[in-house]
Amino acid sequence: MKPLHTSYSNLGSWKLDRAADGSEVYLSYHPKPIIATAIFVFVFCCAAAILAAIYLPPRAGIKGVSIGILALTGIAVPTIMTAYAYAAVKRGPLLAYRPSTDTLIVSEPALEITPASERISFSSEHFIDGDHRFEFNLVVDGERNKFLSSISSFKRLAKQIDEMGFQVSDHKVKL
Repeated sequence: MKPLHTSYSNLGSWKLDRAADGSEVYLSYHPKPIIATAIFVFVFCCAAAILAAIYLPPRAGIKGVSIGILALTGIAVPTIMTAYAYAAVKRGPLLAYRPSTDTLIVSEPALEITPASERISFSSEHFIDGDHRFEFNLVVDGERNKFLSSISSFKRLAKQIDEMGFQVSDHKVKL
């Protein structure tokens, strides 16, 4: 088994939600972890810039450069993280499942699969080659398709998808 993904991201979380009337279950991006991280980075950089202004000696311009780098980092990094979260939320759900029609709708690649309970499963893969990488792939009619990748485990997501009624196979692969 070879990895399908070429890059790994840990910039947010995916979570199962249910429609208010219970007619649909969907996997959507939840930006709370990345927004909390962005706030932490901003506060940390502000505090570090203030401490640098107070405690660094003014010799050779290192004080001004340090404060400038911290201020730029404190503004640029949280802005990029927030923009990423906004774009992910704006894209909408990654997948939606309608139990009444047994239809799974996948946004990327655009697929609508019926009967989903017979044709769909998921594969949770942990690749080890000095580093640990995780993939959560969509298996349609026995063929693995790229779905999610991360540098952390998908155990919680695998449990939620298993509760939806889809089979989730777990693989540990040493490369």
